[in-house]
Amino acid sequence: MDEVDAPPQPSIAPASIIRSAFALLRRRPVRVLGTGFLVFGVGTILEIPIVALFDVFDEGHPLLIAIQVVTSGFSVFGLTFYAGVIDHTVGEYERGEPRRSIREILRRLPYVRLIVADLLLTLGAAFFLLLLVVPGFVFYTMFVFVGPVIIMEDRRVLDAFRRARRISRHHLWLILGMVTVPVFVEESIFHGIEIGTDSSILISTLFNVVLSALVVSLVGVVEVTLANRLALLHPE
Repeated sequence: MDEVDAPPQPSIAPASIIRSAFALLRRRPVRVLGTGFLVFGVGTILEIPIVALFDVFDEGHPLLIAIQVVTSGFSVFGLTFYAGVIDHTVGEYERGEPRRSIREILRRLPYVRLIVADLLLTLGAAFFLLLLVVPGFVFYTMFVFVGPVIIMEDRRVLDAFRRARRISRHHLWLILGMVTVPVFVEESIFHGIEIGTDSSILISTLFNVVLSALVVSLVGVVEVTLANRLALLHPE
């Protein structure tokens, strides 16, 4: 009987992951970069009235609190949606999924599970970072793929954490270098954006939004591509 060749294993070499990420950005620039500019741009625009109102109202004024709640809500929704866009776009090329419109992605995303998972990941990493820096980085590295796992395999939150740990535990150094460190750098860039109302600061803000969207896009595509390939290497 003829032997059946085993399917080729996906490469998790850093060079291969980065090449694939840039290739995807070239193929789908409007989908990946355009959505990123929209999410980060609108989020930044929504923050500008808060800065202006700080000069008019006290910090605890109801109007100011209401605007902050709306802005925070958009930020959570926008970042969750953008992560979903990247997951589905990478899935087209890594898993052969059908191409979906933005409207379809909006309708299909499991927002509650993604937000809860992201909240648990952030709180867990922050807790361990307060104790010691190394455990915080290890925790984040071990579970950073929880979001992509929820979308790829349609898992519940706790099961997704278990699955993320399983596909990550033998590749911590690779994930640390390709995902964890870039994500923390990305967070530093994004949260370092200066918001203001005069023309020079607005120009600086626009520049930082564009830079942050570029960094977030590249880091996000690398993260999801690596998550997809590690999941294929460690099937269940």
